[in-house]
Amino acid sequence: MLYFLLFLGILLIFYGKRSIKRKEEVSGEAFQEILLEEQGKDRKALLINYELKTQLLTIQDHLEWLISKIEDLEEEIKEIKQEKRRIMEGNEKTIEKVSHKKSKSNDEQAQIMEKILKLTKEDKSIEEIASILHIGKGEVLFIQNLLKK
Repeated sequence: MLYFLLFLGILLIFYGKRSIKRKEEVSGEAFQEILLEEQGKDRKALLINYELKTQLLTIQDHLEWLISKIEDLEEEIKEIKQEKRRIMEGNEKTIEKVSHKKSKSNDEQAQIMEKILKLTKEDKSIEEIASILHIGKGEVLFIQNLLKK
């Protein structure tokens, strides 16, 4: 019986070692699987990082283009404002000239009306008045009608 127990003990020792080996192999395989999963996650993270980097560079290029466009538009606005000022100054000068001419023409018209009235009182004919004042007969008739009213 002693040999039997000794044999049984040795058998249990071998059986125990064998199961420990299996557990190590199984845990080693599980470790490899976990390691591969983590490496896969790292690869995915690197790929996503690369995609984000390229998108960021694209956005940065687009922003630089937009900034240059804005600067160009600001320059155009400045040029348009300067041209507008020049035109406004020219318009003011033109308005002054026109108003000066109108005042001259109003004075001239008043003088012509006085001369027509004077010549009409002197019993000059319409043709004579027109030739003296260097204006048309129709203008003389028109002014005479205005003066009568």
